[in-house]
Amino acid sequence: MGEALPVLSGVALGATIGLCRGRMPHWALAVLVALFAAIATVASDEFRLAWSYVLVDAAEVLVGLVITILLTRRLRTRQGTNRHWKNV
Repeated sequence: MGEALPVLSGVALGATIGLCRGRMPHWALAVLVALFAAIATVASDEFRLAWSYVLVDAAEVLVGLVITILLTRRLRTRQGTNRHWKNV
């Protein structure tokens, strides 16, 4: 599993946020990133070595999140100023 879990959880979170119309508060986003990073650290047993691996996993979640948000927003604007998503 390695480093795939934090990156994929960031991608899933980014796709969810990127495709939604509303905005999520920054504090809620920070809590979700920390939660997914902690889950990834525990799932990979890195916490047995040091809890500082949560910071590494948080950075990986954040990278997956930001890249996915940018890609989904670019895809939405490329489709003609979001007209495809008006009925969603």
